[in-house]
Amino acid sequence: MTIFEEILGLLSGSPELHAYLLARPEQLQTTDYADIITGAPIALTEKGRLLERLSEHMTHSEDAGLIRDYSACLHMALQALESKDAAFSAELWKDGEQLDGPYIALSVEEVQRAIPKYWENGDKAIAYWRIEQYRQGGTSDPEGFACPEYTFAAAPNGEVQYFMHDPKKRRCVWAEGAFGGNSVHLNLPVPYRPGDILEVSCDPYVSEPHYCILTEVGDDCCGVQCLYPGENGRIEFGALKHGHYFFNCYYASWYLSPLYGTRVYAGELPRECEFMGRLSEKLHKDPAFGKVLWEIGHDLGFSLPPLLISPSTF
Repeated sequence: MTIFEEILGLLSGSPELHAYLLARPEQLQTTDYADIITGAPIALTEKGRLLERLSEHMTHSEDAGLIRDYSACLHMALQALESKDAAFSAELWKDGEQLDGPYIALSVEEVQRAIPKYWENGDKAIAYWRIEQYRQGGTSDPEGFACPEYTFAAAPNGEVQYFMHDPKKRRCVWAEGAFGGNSVHLNLPVPYRPGDILEVSCDPYVSEPHYCILTEVGDDCCGVQCLYPGENGRIEFGALKHGHYFFNCYYASWYLSPLYGTRVYAGELPRECEFMGRLSEKLHKDPAFGKVLWEIGHDLGFSLPPLLISPSTF
């Protein structure tokens, strides 16, 4: 297996996308492979291994520079995790809300030893750990309370997968953002078409699958537009590649891109998604109808009443 095939294997949770990119490697740049690594739901140490292997195949100096920046930022974060002169706070989060904690530890090893014991006392939730690192002499908020130098996101078993660095101490904003915060915005070519209904699963960072229907499929990061159930029965617009595929998406996921867990769906839909069935037929026959919907949505604040896309409309 080549390093490029191994990296694309990180997208196996999206079967259509995985197969599409395996068959069309010419559509990807080296930097795309790097972004797939940094945004993947795998251990930070594994990201380091893959970045090192990828760096061996660099042909352009700019690409090599980006990989060096990614690797340097990751090295600093791993050093912070191993720090012996810091305190750590662990909280359990689900869908953007804190469920439990904070629990205080003097090393990340203490946190990871405690997590299995924590789950022995109850059922394991589809949730993730938010682990904050505090150092003496670090930055403070306006009231004088300490701010975390690093915020790590970990899977339910404690495997650390993402991080965000105190903005005041970042050395390379873009490179560090690739490991958390910006990682949700992964931009890759996709095989989908208007009218496709997608099931998106981003657990544990989003606790349950969600469904959306594509209305437009373009090349840029905002070009893959979708509709999904919103608040009070309304239907919302979103950009799939930015993680906007379900209500409250702006608050629930700062880490995992939907491109790691998306599949074309043809099964029974939840009641609030039933409008997608007939609309899917319409968009498959007439893809330009998606642009019409977007223009209507633009005039209505990107939120549609259900009657506008009921079967009688088309």
